[in-house]
Amino acid sequence: MLTILGIAITLVFNTLGVRDTAKQQTETKRATQLALFTQLDQELNASVRDLELTVNGRLTSHQRNVLNRAYDNLNYMAWLFNHDYLTLAGSKALVFSRLCEGYRDAVYSGDQRSMSEVKKTVGRDPYCTGKTAKPPAG
Repeated sequence: MLTILGIAITLVFNTLGVRDTAKQQTETKRATQLALFTQLDQELNASVRDLELTVNGRLTSHQRNVLNRAYDNLNYMAWLFNHDYLTLAGSKALVFSRLCEGYRDAVYSGDQRSMSEVKKTVGRDPYCTGKTAKPPAG
């Protein structure tokens, strides 16, 4: 009888331990995603500012490098969403308009091939693809 009681108690404590470990892993994942998202959001803001440069005529080598870095940052952020590395609720909505504007800029400048992940993220929105003049809601 004592053996059965001992096994039952061990099973209860093991179950509680597994549940606590799973909860800690979930919280660690959320904290890691939040730190990553915050860092990338700052990079994305810098990239969007870079995209807002007014360019007359042909791009200089420096401007092309700035533009390519901005596109890389936008594409990487979209890749993280598309492959479920960033799953925080509401995070995609926070950056959607910036991804959309970046993609529109890439389409306008003929560089949309370098934005394949962004296209997967914003591609169904008619404004983002240049089919309407109305910006996305939100």
